[in-house]
Amino acid sequence: MRMAISFHGITRSSAQQLRAMFNQQAARIGRHLGSFQEDLVRLEGHVEKIRNRRLYRVSLRLKLPSGVLAVGEEDHDLRAILSKAFDELERRTEKHMARLRGQHTWRRVAERLAMADSRRPGRADEFGRAPSP
Repeated sequence: MRMAISFHGITRSSAQQLRAMFNQQAARIGRHLGSFQEDLVRLEGHVEKIRNRRLYRVSLRLKLPSGVLAVGEEDHDLRAILSKAFDELERRTEKHMARLRGQHTWRRVAERLAMADSRRPGRADEFGRAPSP
């Protein structure tokens, strides 16, 4: 996975610590993306300090061949917000990958097969009635 992170209003020493934390958190998301080629996945992050309100804003964008996932968070604690943003991005990534696998249809397909099996000749229908000749 290719990564790019930018900082605005953050000191260099804290930027290095945040970059290490960013790489550690990105590894968690990378384990969900094994089905994509590594050079086709890009994670972009932007961290900025809002001076007037003493807030930090973190925005993450994960670009996949099948779509783009984006997350934005604001809070007073920078480390907590970075962790919170990555948790949300990981949740969205899991949901996106499940959608690509078609997991949303798995249960319905099983129900349809069960219904089709119950309607075969010689079996009672869902109301317990015997089939008509």
